[in-house]
Amino acid sequence: MAAECARCDGPEVTVKCSCGKLYCRPCWLEHKSIKPDHQKSPYQTGLSKFQQCWKYIKGAFNYSSATFEKDERAKWFGLVEDTSFVPPVYRIVETTRFSEIMESSVHASPQSPKRQYPSLVSFVGETGAGKSSLIRALTVQSVENTTDLDHHDAPVVGMEESFQSTTGEVNLYHDPKTFGTASPRLYIDCEGLEGVKPVAAAHQKKWQDSSRSHPIRQKQGITTDRKWAVEKLYPKFIYLFSDVVCYVTRNPRGWAEIVDNLLGWASVAAQHAVNQYALPAAIIVLNGPPAGKEMWIAGDHDAMTNEFFKVVEEQITGSAFVRSLAAQYGASSVREIFRRCFSSIHVLYIPLEKLPPLGTEENMDRQYSRLSNRIKSDAERVQFTRGESWMRFDVRQLSIAFNYAFEHLTSQSDTAFDFSHCKAQTDLPKTAQGHVTEFLKSSLAVGVESNFTYASTVLGSCMVMRALEESGEELFSHPDVIYGASMKKLFQGAVEGYLDSGLSCSYVDPTTGAWCVNKKDGHTKGHQDELGLLLEAGDYQGGAFDSTDFQAKMMKHIGGFLQTLDKFEGDNKLTGARSLHRKTLQQSNSWAISEASRTGSSRTCFGCLFEAPEYQLPCGHYLCGFCIKNFDQTNEHRHPAHVTHKECFLCSDKNPSHWPFELGVRPPLSGIRVLSLDGGGVRGIVELVMLQRLQSAIGLTLDPCAFFDLIVGTSAGGMIALGIGEHMWPLSRCIEKYEALAKTGFDPKFLTTVWGIGWVARLFRYSIYTSTAIEGALKAAYGQDRELFSMKVVDTPSSVKHLPRVAVTTAVDQDLKIFANYNRGGAGIYLHSTCLTWEACTSAAPMFFEPYINGKAGVVCRDGGLKQNNPVETAFSESKAIWGNDTTFDIILSLGSGQARLPPKRPASTFIVDGWLATLFEVLMSTFNGEDAWASFHKIVENPVKAKARRLNVHFNTSHELALDDVASMGWMKDEANKFKFYNERSRWSFTNPHCEDLDQEIAINLRASLFFFHPRSIKFNQNRSVAVVEGAIYSRVDSNTVPFRELVLLTEGFEIPGTFVLMPPLGDCQPEFILKIAFQHDTQDHQPIHLRVKFKDGYTAAISGFPTPYKNIETLV
Repeated sequence: MAAECARCDGPEVTVKCSCGKLYCRPCWLEHKSIKPDHQKSPYQTGLSKFQQCWKYIKGAFNYSSATFEKDERAKWFGLVEDTSFVPPVYRIVETTRFSEIMESSVHASPQSPKRQYPSLVSFVGETGAGKSSLIRALTVQSVENTTDLDHHDAPVVGMEESFQSTTGEVNLYHDPKTFGTASPRLYIDCEGLEGVKPVAAAHQKKWQDSSRSHPIRQKQGITTDRKWAVEKLYPKFIYLFSDVVCYVTRNPRGWAEIVDNLLGWASVAAQHAVNQYALPAAIIVLNGPPAGKEMWIAGDHDAMTNEFFKVVEEQITGSAFVRSLAAQYGASSVREIFRRCFSSIHVLYIPLEKLPPLGTEENMDRQYSRLSNRIKSDAERVQFTRGESWMRFDVRQLSIAFNYAFEHLTSQSDTAFDFSHCKAQTDLPKTAQGHVTEFLKSSLAVGVESNFTYASTVLGSCMVMRALEESGEELFSHPDVIYGASMKKLFQGAVEGYLDSGLSCSYVDPTTGAWCVNKKDGHTKGHQDELGLLLEAGDYQGGAFDSTDFQAKMMKHIGGFLQTLDKFEGDNKLTGARSLHRKTLQQSNSWAISEASRTGSSRTCFGCLFEAPEYQLPCGHYLCGFCIKNFDQTNEHRHPAHVTHKECFLCSDKNPSHWPFELGVRPPLSGIRVLSLDGGGVRGIVELVMLQRLQSAIGLTLDPCAFFDLIVGTSAGGMIALGIGEHMWPLSRCIEKYEALAKTGFDPKFLTTVWGIGWVARLFRYSIYTSTAIEGALKAAYGQDRELFSMKVVDTPSSVKHLPRVAVTTAVDQDLKIFANYNRGGAGIYLHSTCLTWEACTSAAPMFFEPYINGKAGVVCRDGGLKQNNPVETAFSESKAIWGNDTTFDIILSLGSGQARLPPKRPASTFIVDGWLATLFEVLMSTFNGEDAWASFHKIVENPVKAKARRLNVHFNTSHELALDDVASMGWMKDEANKFKFYNERSRWSFTNPHCEDLDQEIAINLRASLFFFHPRSIKFNQNRSVAVVEGAIYSRVDSNTVPFRELVLLTEGFEIPGTFVLMPPLGDCQPEFILKIAFQHDTQDHQPIHLRVKFKDGYTAAISGFPTPYKNIETLV
């Protein structure tokens, strides 16, 4: 009798323990954790190499619970029925399996590339055909040493002579040989086509609680059950993303039946997908039939494929289904039908073990090798084809595509899955050429001929505006100068991109009148309508877009624009240009264009076509920061910190319920105010209390968002950042929500917090707390309909709104990434930010919560504290990325979540965390209080930045810092944070005069002073230009028609300007707008900075925003 593992009863025994028991490698590691003093020695089987391999391939398990529980970690996705609803609710649950494999692949060796392109190989077929054993055989082919086999996950194989499915749903395994390379191969093991309940269902339940689920919309006349999922849903998804599809069967006589089954399986997906840039390869594997032929394993590898098609061509005349496909595809042979669904078709034979004369060890090993080599060559070919069409996805892009596919398939939409839309989800325009291509796709999507002139004139107008903004009044007046060599290259590249991936085929079905929706790059199957149905075989037909005519119309508009512009002089030229450009943008009243551009403008600013959008207008259109200021519609002289939009210049919407759109923008001479918030779990309550104390000391009824231009948070700090910065909650509401979230979000899994045995429970449950509870709490707090991306006013604006930029850090693999409301993401440090705000906060600390799959971003998110629990360095670098390297800061304020003499105690059993992750986790625990990061920040920044940097962190009178899940101590933490005194050491960098002994009071005065700023209007010089007289005005960022402004006036005594003191005007003189005109002299040879300070009635003075500043900064503005 073969040796079995003492724990799981499996046959893969490799270790003999000093206690005398035998174990497989995973069970040995678990046994060792319990009995650390036990020692291992190799277990010698006495079997030949092939016998060891065959034993592994057969996997003769006794189907114990432990066996299936071990295999459960391979679960990728599947159908789940929720019977708590009547009628039952069905959903597709997606685990982190794909991301976990790819994370491990990235860390497989020091040479493993950071960017990898997975290649998916799927195994489908009837129950009992041996799909799982084939995956095991391929694993054998990929390892050099049989002792390495137990290091790799492999599926549980079915019992011989059993027709019951063993493993259910869709599982995922990696190929050992390509693991850690640029293109790791992954094997998809799909449930048998019969859709019967598998043996594993009784033992595998935990995966159903995975965080990522996609509810299935019920459709009349369609029964949603396991059989439906296996026949309709799984095939669509697997076909869409597989490079190779292996159809496995044991039936050698029913080849016509194989054709019916495989074409039926493929047509379900092929006829519901359009613009498919590369078709998968198909391999039919005749796996261990009761009979075979010598020629099938001889030197001619294509002999069986040729025989297969010869036989089925003779048998197929009786299949009504295949005849209908032939008619639909316009195919004259079965092979031609297959080529409509697959890029290639190959048939391969695996002999039945020990069945003479073919079932020898040598023959079986050779055929397994042939299968491995065929999969390799087919997968590489399909990957190459994808790459030629820019559809070879890396891990992040593929994850986004998976999410898009799941959402589409579970919606049960009648429209086909469109790969061109999928591509748009994964790649955002990153260059001016990409932005122009995006505009062409959106503006011409509803009709090339009808919108041809509109698109050409808008593009021409944008080119003129671009040149005018770059050259000022020195704009050249000839169209050829505007449309120079660089702009011509940009235009030609943009048009080429549009023609390849944006312009649909011009074929029209002569019978039905249906249009072909396939683009040039995605015309692999022929002409298809929007439902995916094949209209007719044939190549792409262009002709609807004439690039020469388009260019001529664009040049004509540029010429007319410049002729009109010549009538304007000086500043009027820019004003006139903006007016002309607005009229050009509004010349189309097409509702369809407006709707198409509403989506496209979230990717490209349609006001200029050269920048990425940041702001969202009430109508749904998006604009970049340049256009939001450039198209200001203020009646009188524009306030330097306020803009007003009375209507949308893209769609002319001016509904009085949400227009005018008024918001605050950064004044040109002002400084940047940055808030950095540490992570800390429930300790985040400390940061909220500190913000409350600052608000009280400032003395104004303004919410925190009014005092900061950029707010960056990690983990709990990220939640606070989103609350005060994106949702603009008052602090009282933020605290209320935070406390409710803490009370309901930390829901322990069964036994995981029980003293003494909790570590055992964690070993099998992978985290202490349930993901469901924390996600439910976050949804309750942040809502389920608020998208993060774009700075926007959600409620009806009653006054000018200051919209801060908000960023939340997260750890992806070993890299720090951010979700930002000012960057749509998709490149560099930025993740796709079109997710909901509650999803942006779902970063999970290892051990405490399971990682979260963010489908929109295509990544698995973990606590950003793993890389940077104090995100002040990220906040600093983001400030420079947004506003430039010469950015002037008013303040960089860092808030900690508390500290004590020793770091918090670690949770037990950290060995359940992967090695690379455990290292990061240890760093997080040891640097949780953020003080090391603050010290590091001080070392890397120069003195002008140090002078503006402050940190507040409460010192707890405890030996250890409190744990991030210590909900019971939140009340005590609030009390301590309220009582703690922040001493302010005397320094040459003091914010106030006189020196303020309380650090929080000094910070509050600085923030209050930052509400004032100076805007220069003119500079006059004496005869030799040695003295300059600067004229301008002091403004307030706060709307002068509000209560907070009246409060500010009552707190302010006046302003210290060079050579004099100016009193704050009475409140009545500050209406309807506060503009305090001032003038001062400056020696142009004096290189000392200019000081403008505000004096408050409490006796303290502090610099207004942006000051002190060099004279050259003022001169540059004028």
